[in-house]
Amino acid sequence: MENQGSTGRTLRQGTSAVLLAAGPDQLSRDLLTSPLGDSTVIQAALATLETVVSRTRITIVVAAGDSDIPALLGNEYTYVEQKDPRGTGHAVAAARSAIPEDTQQLLVAYADTPLLRPESLRGLLNRHRLLEADLSLLTAVIDQPLTYGRIERDDQKRISAILEPSDLSDEERGLHEINVGAYVSQPQALLREIDALAQRGEHRLTEVARRFIAVGSQIASYQIYDTDQVQGINTEQELAVAADIVLRRLFEPRKNTDTHIVFGTGGWRSIIGEGFTLGNVRRLCQAIANEATRKGIDPDGVVIGGDRRFLSREAAEAAAEVFAGNNIPVILLPDDVPTPLVTFAAPHTDSAYSIIVTSSHNPPEWNGMKVFRKDGSLPLDEETDRFQNEANELAAGEVITLDIEKARQAGVVVDQALTDPYIDAIEEIIDVEAVRGSGLEVVVDAMYGTSELTLGTILSDMRVPAEFMHSDHNPYLAGLRPLPTRSG
Repeated sequence: MENQGSTGRTLRQGTSAVLLAAGPDQLSRDLLTSPLGDSTVIQAALATLETVVSRTRITIVVAAGDSDIPALLGNEYTYVEQKDPRGTGHAVAAARSAIPEDTQQLLVAYADTPLLRPESLRGLLNRHRLLEADLSLLTAVIDQPLTYGRIERDDQKRISAILEPSDLSDEERGLHEINVGAYVSQPQALLREIDALAQRGEHRLTEVARRFIAVGSQIASYQIYDTDQVQGINTEQELAVAADIVLRRLFEPRKNTDTHIVFGTGGWRSIIGEGFTLGNVRRLCQAIANEATRKGIDPDGVVIGGDRRFLSREAAEAAAEVFAGNNIPVILLPDDVPTPLVTFAAPHTDSAYSIIVTSSHNPPEWNGMKVFRKDGSLPLDEETDRFQNEANELAAGEVITLDIEKARQAGVVVDQALTDPYIDAIEEIIDVEAVRGSGLEVVVDAMYGTSELTLGTILSDMRVPAEFMHSDHNPYLAGLRPLPTRSG
């Protein structure tokens, strides 16, 4: 497998694209040049496509005699005409001679689906590369009766079929995952299957995808949770809906990544606002997500929690957005928790990793992250080196995220407390009865940490009166260093 550094640059190297803009009729072609936001429908689709593919490697398929689209877009693109429109597969075949010879992966997209986000195309290409797939496709889960093919999966969550809406049985009507229609494949393999089906009079890309599935090819998918992206534009009414979506997006916050990450003993930590930034958190989590995907443990998900330090809650949610953006399930701990609880969480939930936002005993101006493996152990230096090296090579915009509220609505991020099972596990290894009735009384200096919820409950179960001091929520730790030594 190729070197995994600089994911964004790797995605662009050897990647070409075919944008289908021929349209089945004149109305659909006219809509492609209609205004949408501050551009047009096809320009919006191209703007997203160019975030993952160089302009010189994009081929646009237009209808025979269509001069409007080339006149609008200019001569920086390669255009080919689909002289005898027979279907989407036939359109890709028409672009055969224009696809650069060094193309390793070919992305096929549609000009009438301009609301796809760059993160979705990056996610699709990234999973295709990491999983070394033969064919990768974009999917989405929707509750609307749209006329897209439905995705059927087997017991291993692998795609086993693409079903036409008109052919669904009563049981299959409960399938809500759809085939959005964007595909990635090695061009020779894709064209070979297109040609084989063309000999039987079939010219649809959906049938090409079914052929890949039928012969047992390695199929990968990237799932969209923001279903606004699926909005196609084939009527004036759909154009109006798309315009409303574009307007809403103008008010969404942008998320960028920057700075530098260095792992030390027990995790990564740095000064807040200098090395510890939400951008850096996202970049590190993208590297961890890539590692999970390469290892095939991404379906196991991650558990994420944080302590009471400044930005810990925000960083935990930012981390959740990255894993959700990479189709990795997240259990997000709603309470401020101690590090041992997060260590316990990975083996308890059988998750690929558990992560806590903390910098342990460091002064209040510091924060950081610790990562634990499936068995609750810390990764070895070799693994953390991969995390930090890959994270530091990621440029701004190369991190794939999904808005936290959309992720919650989709169920890919679940808020779940693990305090009770953690306390139960602790009480199984200590002699609670031996302490009860002992007359023991304790005073606990929580040092503005998170011990009162867990330790306080355990002491209460043992009938030990406990007085906690410095246990209120103070992100600045009252200016103290939370280190229980004379010099702390």
